[in-house]
Amino acid sequence: MLAADGRRIQVKARAMGPDTRSGAVFSAFRSFDFDIAVLIAFDSTTYELRWAREVPAADIETAGRHSSHINGRLIRISTGAKLGDDVTARFKDVMSR
Repeated sequence: MLAADGRRIQVKARAMGPDTRSGAVFSAFRSFDFDIAVLIAFDSTTYELRWAREVPAADIETAGRHSSHINGRLIRISTGAKLGDDVTARFKDVMSR
């Protein structure tokens, strides 16, 4: 995805519920040819937005754990919730229009 300002964006979304394990991850990052990642967490029952984070690619690469089994870097949901900038309010504003 390409933002209006020219930044290349990779989006990862995950539904979370009471049974979501603490070690649950977003789908793998297999390349880093993007400028920022947007990590989004939804409630698995209502699909209400829980949180959204905008994270530089370098931070994803540093914080992720490499998995040779899937040949990619994995970000735990709990880690992703703390990375980058919180853009939840911006997303909720757009969703309410």
